[in-house]
Amino acid sequence: MRIVKTTQGPQDLQARIVELEAEVEKLRKLTERDDLTGCLRRDAFLTLLERRRSFGFLPKTTTLAVVDIDHFKRVNDTYGHAAGDQVLVQVSRALGDHAPEGSLICRMGGEEFVIVMMMKPEEAQAELEKLRRHLQGMNILTPEGQMIQITASFGAVAWNSDRPLREASITADLALYEAKKQGRNQVRMAS
Repeated sequence: MRIVKTTQGPQDLQARIVELEAEVEKLRKLTERDDLTGCLRRDAFLTLLERRRSFGFLPKTTTLAVVDIDHFKRVNDTYGHAAGDQVLVQVSRALGDHAPEGSLICRMGGEEFVIVMMMKPEEAQAELEKLRRHLQGMNILTPEGQMIQITASFGAVAWNSDRPLREASITADLALYEAKKQGRNQVRMAS
């Protein structure tokens, strides 16, 4: 039996470290980002908000908005789940591209997204209205070549970042339900 001694030089070791770091980064992204939309997952979103708050990088007054795609079940039932997935991807991309700089976007689940905007509600309402109009004007191409138009409802509230996020979330949800009750495809700011 012959024993072969292999030696790794510093360059081989350095290359392996770079590979391992890349793998760790991939795993981190898998745990932080939604597979379909690329938006932050709920846990990563909450962790990031808490970190920003604890380091003083979160303004005292921000705006928390809940966004829900109107009649999303109808999209899945009419066009299929692949089309529904395409709608989710396109909506998340539009939110990311058109939300004010510095906004944090999370896919909470299903067809619901949350946006934290680093601005007071008076400014945020106009920005949310722009987002709503942009979503309404989109033509989303399904994998089968059909065009879908969607709308979305928004519920928003001023969030004092010294207060628990849960309180603001409940209030934003109530504003969202009011938007849906009043006919959908609108922005409702909680008072």
